[in-house]
Amino acid sequence: VGAMRYTDALTDDSRLVARVLHEACARGALACNYAEVTRLEKNDSGFSVAVKDRLNDVSVMLHADHVVNATGAWADRLSGTEKKVRPQRGSHLFVPQQRLPVDSCLTILHPDDGRPVFVFPWEGVTCIGTTDLDHPQSLDQEPRCTRNEVQYLLKLVNSQFPDVALKDADILSTMAGVRPI
Repeated sequence: VGAMRYTDALTDDSRLVARVLHEACARGALACNYAEVTRLEKNDSGFSVAVKDRLNDVSVMLHADHVVNATGAWADRLSGTEKKVRPQRGSHLFVPQQRLPVDSCLTILHPDDGRPVFVFPWEGVTCIGTTDLDHPQSLDQEPRCTRNEVQYLLKLVNSQFPDVALKDADILSTMAGVRPI
């Protein structure tokens, strides 16, 4: 069949980030919402970080021993170094759980290229994805799931579950994101 089933490793990324921030702040870190780092400089005492409060339009200079650049595919913008990050887009489809009922996460190898693709229950629907494509578009624009990606993911499901016969009309929504490679 070319599939694997597992019941762990599903993560709510928003909750994970909130938990990590909470724990970091409890240990002395400073977390700032609506703040944009406009400049980062390494110096003899650590780092100088220019931060702009986007709500109040106020800029401040912070000093830190360590800085975590957790900006993902946008990391090169802040690092000031040559381009090291290759942005890749991953897209997902969401369909009614009744159309593709799964009770745990499946990893299925795509029939065209052997890539692993996930099918898993998520918030009352079934999520299918992800694709894995270079993303040459501007990172300033919201990424979108392309028609080719929709066809790729539907082909995967319909090859493994021919009785389901998912169609475009079954898709409730799509989601695309860009990750650093």
